[in-house]
Amino acid sequence: AFKPYLEKIIFFKQKMMSYWQTDTLQGYDVLLDQFEEGMTSTEYDEFFVALKKDLVPFVKGITSLPKQEFSFLNQSYDIDKQKAFSHYIMDVLMFDRTRGLMKESEHPYTSGMTSQDVRWTNHFHEKLITSSIFSAIHELGHATYEQQCNPDLDKTNLGGGTSMAMHESQSRFYENIVGLSFAFWNVHFPKVQALFPSQLKDVTVEEWVKAVNQVENSLIRTEADELTYPLHIMVRYDIERAIMKQELTVEELPQEWNRLMKAYLDIDVPSDREGILQDVHWSSGMFGYFPTYALGSAYAAQIYYAMKRDFDVEDSLASGNTQAINEWLKQKIHWHGSTKTAKQLLLEATNEPFNPQYYIEYLKTKYQSIYR
Repeated sequence: AFKPYLEKIIFFKQKMMSYWQTDTLQGYDVLLDQFEEGMTSTEYDEFFVALKKDLVPFVKGITSLPKQEFSFLNQSYDIDKQKAFSHYIMDVLMFDRTRGLMKESEHPYTSGMTSQDVRWTNHFHEKLITSSIFSAIHELGHATYEQQCNPDLDKTNLGGGTSMAMHESQSRFYENIVGLSFAFWNVHFPKVQALFPSQLKDVTVEEWVKAVNQVENSLIRTEADELTYPLHIMVRYDIERAIMKQELTVEELPQEWNRLMKAYLDIDVPSDREGILQDVHWSSGMFGYFPTYALGSAYAAQIYYAMKRDFDVEDSLASGNTQAINEWLKQKIHWHGSTKTAKQLLLEATNEPFNPQYYIEYLKTKYQSIYR
């Protein structure tokens, strides 16, 4: 039913590419540049080739291990108490409530009107407490970026985050590098344990950290864990690139999707509903958007290693909040808004251009430690 409409969307997207292209920006690079200025398919190819070489076999090795069950994650968790914990997390990440608020929506998101008006939402599942916790930390990463932009840039085209990937780097930094760490939960697990004593009374912080970092091949991108997530993006990038080079027809898309899911994640796709139809991006004409999700996670890792050279990131979390982290990111990235490109900010913050090896090193070091 969707096929003829997707064919029209792709036809018009390819037509628009011909209008937008320049002597230096051709084909699919035109679309990529709209979401991440200066990033071309050549650079993305190098990034994803590195992930395919190092991460695909690493993921298959970990997912082949016996799966450990954490039954406490499958229990019912009162929605009102989950909301209370989201408000607690707002204070931990030092969200300024005088310049924003939290509401509820079907899918969590953040909207920064100006640095003085930043709103974010969350969604709560009774049977999935981790969803609201890590959605809160993720969205507060976006919100922190917006609140810490120079207010002089408000209501100008230079206000707010500079690019999709740089914005995603901030949300993924807080959600994964901070929010999934032992240092973070060593301080804050007693709070969630106090809210849910019957579900978590016999759970140690070590068990909790291992549970929230569990690696598992999954069909749905938005539910993927930190380690397998970039492989989902690779599937979409490979398909988009082939579509825009007219190497793949709409008729062939489901078969190619299923082939790549098997190749990268070793998973069989039971239906198109759980496969190629799961995302809204292509139906919105947003070709070129998906790669920024993986790039943002890679930016976050490189920023993390640069931050660690200046202070002990994990030790700073013992204070109970993210003040030291917020201040570093404010000075290096947030304050500048969109006055600099993501490439400029990354170079100035880390003293080197984008290097995907930081991301690979971060993931392999972390999960080798968790899975021994």
